[in-house]
Amino acid sequence: MEKKSLNIEVGRRIREIREYQHFTREQLSEKANISIQFLSDIENGYKSMTALTIINLAKALNISTDYILLGKSSSGNSNERDEIIFNLLAALPEEKKQSIEELIRLFIKNIS
Repeated sequence: MEKKSLNIEVGRRIREIREYQHFTREQLSEKANISIQFLSDIENGYKSMTALTIINLAKALNISTDYILLGKSSSGNSNERDEIIFNLLAALPEEKKQSIEELIRLFIKNIS
């Protein structure tokens, strides 16, 4: 089975985010309603996805479909680490976001 470059890039992003969020393939495949083998094939660049699968994976990982497909958000941000952090923070309740913001401000102040 031949790998296509888009499938390789998309699969790499999905795997990196899954691992960053400490999901196993089993956990993510269950959340996205796909088989473990299909997820493995996606992550390894062997399979492409339908729009529904892309949406389900984006919801399961709390990321944008733009990031899955393009590696950037619809705002044009192409920094992968920033996008991952943004999406992780976006999934938090508002009170947790405020706590994280305060911690970041303190951290930056202390390292400056």
